[in-house]
Parts: sequence; C-alpha cells; structure tokens
Amino acid sequence: MKRVLTLLLLAFALSSCNRLFVKLYNTRPIIDKKVTWRGEDREVIFIPMIHISRQAYYDQVKDFVTQKRQEGYTIYYEGVGMSDSLTAAQRDTVYRKARKILGFHIKGAYDKDGKNRSIPKYKRYVGQNKANTGIDTIRDINLDMTLDKLLPLVATVGGNDGKIELDECDYSTPLNAKYKCKKPKNWIEYRYALSHTYRDNYIKETLIKAPHKKIVIVYGGGHKDAIGEAMKELKLEKVK
Repeated sequence: MKRVLTLLLLAFALSSCNRLFVKLYNTRPIIDKKVTWRGEDREVIFIPMIHISRQAYYDQVKDFVTQKRQEGYTIYYEGVGMSDSLTAAQRDTVYRKARKILGFHIKGAYDKDGKNRSIPKYKRYVGQNKANTGIDTIRDINLDMTLDKLLPLVATVGGNDGKIELDECDYSTPLNAKYKCKKPKNWIEYRYALSHTYRDNYIKETLIKAPHKKIVIVYGGGHKDAIGEAMKELKLEKVK
C-alpha cells in the first residue's frame, strides 16, 4: 500500500495526471487518446502523457511525434529546466529547494539502472524522457518554465515571503539519495503551485502567442484544461 501511495504522489508532483492507475492499465493506442483542435488555418494536436509507464507506450508516442514532425508539425514539449546563466552552486541550491517541495530530486533517470535513488523504482515501468518520446531539443520547442524562475513564485503561495529555507538535512543529504528531511509548512500548496498553477499560466500564454500553424503538444495529461483554455481563446474547435 505504501508503494502505491508513493507512486500516486510522484505522478501528481510530475503533473502526469491524478488518474494514474486508470491510464497505466489502459491499453488503447496513443493515437486514440490524442485531442485535436482545428481552426481556419491552424491545427493543434495534444498527446496527454503519463510520466511513468511501460516502454511500449513511449514507443507509440515516439513514432507519432516523428511522423508528425516529418509532415511539417512543430513539436512543443514539457520539461522543467534551468537557466543557462546559473553557476553550478546556484543550480545545486535550486535543485535542493525543488526537492524540499517535491520530496525527490527532479533530475535523474527513472529506470532500473538510474542513479537517482530519491525516486522509487518499479518493475516493468520506465520514466518518460526526451529520448524515448522522440523529442529533439534542437528543433522542438520547450513549452515550460525554468525551475529558478518558478520557485520564487511558488514560495509566495499563501502569502509567504518568497523564500524556501533549506536546513542542515537538506544540505547534508546528496541529491540522488533517498530524501527524508522535513517538509515545508505549506508543502501541499507549494507542490501544486510548482506542478500546475504557474506552469499552466505559462502554457496558456505561450500557446496563445505561438506563431506555428501545425503543432503537436507532448505534455502531462494533468495540463489538459490549461491547453484547452488556450485553444478556446484561439477560437479553435475540438474535433475527433
């Protein structure tokens, strides 16, 4: 039971969807799960992603993304990164603050050979990554915020002072080790703000201003509403 609850928490934090188990055991092809919107001169296809699943699921996604790119579609993908201007020390601090909220280190593999021990491993499942979903970071567009810009916003939730304080446990526990340090007082609100609130706003604003006419969005299923709101603003109609 503990492992089940941990997996659900992990999935929520990564914004994959709060209906994880329904999707994990859903055998329908990915092509049947996509959502498409069209307008006079524009088409947007959304692939609702699960961040932890079987390899066969990601194989379908990769084939679809590769095909659509060849047909002239621009791929927009999910991926919280880090500003290039940060020093190694600054990156380390940002990662530790994100871990303070999420309970695990956000960077690292989710597979049997992964070195990130802060994320539990599960047999037969692998984690979503750019390689197994066919994402090309040179040609494709990252539809996401950077952690260093996201965390200061998250830390103001609930009228707080915009700071996420780290303690001795946070500093002494290696990033890839199991994490057992004390959670922030507002960690539940922080976690939702980090996984959804500000990123959803960014998704909507970016898609509304997007110049491309043929788009495929590869993003966590939990962000479907934000994408749908952007499509409504663009006056695109959902089609089957």
